[in-house]
Formats: sequence, C-alpha cells, structure tokens
Amino acid sequence: MKEFDTIKDLFEAVKRGDVDESKLEIMLDNDQTSFYEGGYDPDDDDQSNRIKVKEANGYFDIEKLYPLLFPKAKVEWV
Repeated sequence: MKEFDTIKDLFEAVKRGDVDESKLEIMLDNDQTSFYEGGYDPDDDDQSNRIKVKEANGYFDIEKLYPLLFPKAKVEWV
C-alpha cells in the first residue's frame, strides 16, 4: 500500500509517475475518500493496490483540491 499525508502529495506522485493516473480509482463517500491504483478488489485481503491519503475525509476533500488546482484563488466555506 502506498501512503501519502496530503492530496497534494498524491498529486505530485502522479506527476512524477510514481502513481499511474490511468489506473487511479477514487471512490467518494460522505465521510471518506478511498484511492486505489488498479481498482478496488474486495478479495484482496492486504489491499496492496490501496493508496492511503491521511487527509482524505469525504466532502471536505474539495477544500484541499481547489487551492491545488487554482493556487491564486480564494477558497472558503460560506
């Protein structure tokens, strides 16, 4: 399993080629976001293709994504 502290760290790993973006699967839920390189396999007990992103936590992920994509924009909850 690959592990990253932030979504930005995952983003940079994709740009470096450490994670294959064409195989990246992102599963959104209201309380968490799951990442897999090559897809989720329920029969894979060790989840070797899972990517753990410590800050990924569902709906609040979007707050981290906008500054990454638009670094000059102001991003805030209202």
